[in-house]
Amino acid sequence: MGKIFSIIGNNFFERQGIIEKIKSKISKSTLDTFIFFSYELSLSKFREEIFSFSLEKAKLLIFKDAFNLSPDIKNFFIKNFNKIPQNNYIIFEIDNYLSKDIFFDFIFKNTTVLRISNNQNNYIEMLKKSIKKRNLPLALYSLNNLFNLTTNKNLATQILGILVNEIFYINDFLKQKKFFNYLFKLDREIKESLIEPKVAIELALVKILNG
Repeated sequence: MGKIFSIIGNNFFERQGIIEKIKSKISKSTLDTFIFFSYELSLSKFREEIFSFSLEKAKLLIFKDAFNLSPDIKNFFIKNFNKIPQNNYIIFEIDNYLSKDIFFDFIFKNTTVLRISNNQNNYIEMLKKSIKKRNLPLALYSLNNLFNLTTNKNLATQILGILVNEIFYINDFLKQKKFFNYLFKLDREIKESLIEPKVAIELALVKILNG
């Protein structure tokens, strides 16, 4: 039977990092990779794809957002699990699932399960790195997860402190002063409930990383 992995966690970037590590360990020169988006995949379409596969080459099948696999495909995997060829590798990417889902109960017992921590500190570190690298999409992604994971009322102030610290590294004095004034203004507006904290930080990230 082929090697099967289940990667669980809502951090997209960490999931992709794990996938790349798995691919590097497979290290087959003739590996073909196929990516399936679960929400748009029907059993008939899936059957059509796998019947067209080359028998000689090793294959890696990645199922994005496996929570959205149709009941037909889930049943197909359960029934044919032990028939998966030795040179096939399968990865189920899972960022959400029902605890009483028969399919997930089955694959968690029968696959190599890799869980990604959703710890708040992970996203803070990710946010800091994204600011240093001026990676706005990753910064906004980290920010969104931070606000989803915590009820800490001081989170916005904490992130403003991170931004203030990063501004010190800007060589342009006038730009540095402009950003300082902007952040102090935002801090006051947050404390006076003139703006939603998450919206304020989003605006600050866009302004500073695009500035």
